[in-house]
Amino acid sequence: MVIYDTYSSPRVLKSEIERSRKLMIRKGMKYGLTHHKTIQESKRLDKLINIYQKEN
Repeated sequence: MVIYDTYSSPRVLKSEIERSRKLMIRKGMKYGLTHHKTIQESKRLDKLINIYQKEN
């Protein structure tokens, strides 16, 4: 899981945000909301959203 400062397009970034959101939900349902795998994906999603907000 690599977080890039820039993406080729806002559409690619939005797609990655949606993928991360779905993955976080699945991890939360499987492991629980406080499990480190869920928290790790949540932090990744936060970073992606922050990048998106800075670029738009």
